[in-house]
Amino acid sequence: MIGYQAIRNLLADNSRRFDPAVIMAFTKIMGIYPIGSIVRLNDGSVARVVKVHVDAPLRPLVQMLMDNSGSVLSAGKVTIIDLLEDKKLFIKEAINPADSDGANE
Repeated sequence: MIGYQAIRNLLADNSRRFDPAVIMAFTKIMGIYPIGSIVRLNDGSVARVVKVHVDAPLRPLVQMLMDNSGSVLSAGKVTIIDLLEDKKLFIKEAINPADSDGANE
């Protein structure tokens, strides 16, 4: 299970097994997309979450891995984008890297 799916399952628990305050604290620290999550952005590019903003869990810092044309970025072209500052980009979906077709979870 990818990190995003695990967080989503915890949030969907509806306080049956976990204290809501604990889940909220955990989510605030881990983020909706935990560090290391692979995500597709709204422009079609692919990135890895490298840092979570505690006060803006949907707008982490991401390391670009693939541009919007599907080209893998070389080590020299890999950049970090702060989605909190770059308002035109946002996470469209989490990607399970184990899926060969890149389908979302």
